[in-house]
Formats: sequence, C-alpha cells, structure tokens
Amino acid sequence: MGMKISAKDIYSINKGSLKDAVVSFGGFCTGEVISSKGLVLTNHHCGFDAIQNHSTLDHNYIRDGFWAKNNAEEIPNPGLFVTFIVRIDDVSKQVLNGVTASMEESERQSQVDRNGAELLRKVKKESYQSAINKTFFRRQSIFSICYRNLL
Repeated sequence: MGMKISAKDIYSINKGSLKDAVVSFGGFCTGEVISSKGLVLTNHHCGFDAIQNHSTLDHNYIRDGFWAKNNAEEIPNPGLFVTFIVRIDDVSKQVLNGVTASMEESERQSQVDRNGAELLRKVKKESYQSAINKTFFRRQSIFSICYRNLL
C-alpha cells in the first residue's frame, strides 16, 4: 500500500520503534500491542484456553465470539500477562568465563551456572523489571534479557 518506514522505525535500541509493540503473550505466544490502552492482538490458539474458560452454555464465546464495547465490558483473565523486552545483552563471554574444552559436562554446567547467577545479581534494572539468561545457537551464545511483565 506504499508504506515507507526506515530501519530505525522498525528497530531503534534507544528510541521507540516497532520492536516495542511486539510482546510475548502469556509466555507461550507472540502478540502485538496496537493501542495506547494496551489492546493486544494474538493468534486465536494463543487465547483459546482463556476464551474457553469464560464460555458457558448461555455464552459460547468459542462459537459466537465476544466484543467488549468499552473497558467496563472487558472480561479479565487472571494470570495472563504480556512481556515487554527492555534490553538484550550478549553475555556469552562472561558466562563462559573459565569454561574449558577439557571439563566434564557437569563441571562445565556448574561454572556456567555460577557465572550466570553472578551476572543476574548485577543486572541493572528497575524494581518492576526482571532478568533471565537464555542460551541460543546450541549453547554457544548466551543473552541476558531484561524484561517487564504486565498483567
């Protein structure tokens, strides 16, 4: 349709960009924030359990759908949350510090766990934020992910 956006409109590390609209929905799906009030879109199968839990014989939301005309009509889903990534840092070198090719797997894992735990204790974050270390690329890369959950 002729939309033109720059690479920085899609991803900017220090400014708002499209990346800030993409969230983890419930920890198991992706979603997109499409309004300033927190309206999130996701795939049908991602919200199926929540929809099913609200359905009754009189109100079959699976079959008939549901439309809240205002915030007061919305149906809450306790425990369902979205995760916004605040920052991702490559911590591979720090987590793998002291790991050698000659180590037994259990020894290697212990060293990785100690290093990772120390890094997580030192992560700079706000009180409402959390951090985890995740491995990628067959455990060759480790990233510290600082995030915040919204219920």
